[in-house]
Amino acid sequence: MGDLSIQRWVSDSFPGEIHKVMDSNLVQLGDEETDAKIQCLLSIMELALSCTLVTPDARISMENALSTLKKTRLHFVSSQPKVASSSLLLHAI
Repeated sequence: MGDLSIQRWVSDSFPGEIHKVMDSNLVQLGDEETDAKIQCLLSIMELALSCTLVTPDARISMENALSTLKKTRLHFVSSQPKVASSSLLLHAI
């Protein structure tokens, strides 16, 4: 396995096998908002990966990270007429 870090594990799983690294309770099959939730989680994971790059100069700034989170939240909320309480993490942004 070598030098497998959490960042490397997630990066290697992104995006095609992201289900292997995320909590299965976040998106459940049969949920009417599954596609929107998956897209939202992919956006958040992509941002997380850009925040955890090895060299600090390569990482996204916190200002840009916050802006990206707000855009992700807005996109998710606007695409869902009935946002379920399971998306509470988005309300904190």
